[in-house]
Amino acid sequence: MNNIMKRLKAIQNTGKGYEARNLHMMLSRLDDYGKKVMQVWTEKQKSLGQKRNQCLKKMIHATRGPDRGHLEC
Repeated sequence: MNNIMKRLKAIQNTGKGYEARNLHMMLSRLDDYGKKVMQVWTEKQKSLGQKRNQCLKKMIHATRGPDRGHLEC
């Protein structure tokens, strides 16, 4: 972040608009990449949570059920 601030100040001092556009484009790409990574992580966590809940239900059924059947998670 500190490096970005230095680059912004340098751009302001030179008055070169194309450098500001390039920096904006780079930051936008980084933001898009971060969003994609978070989306994948969120979906994975949701899937793991669902699997965990299914396993817990099976465990409860296996301990309370009349046949106390086989447990596979």
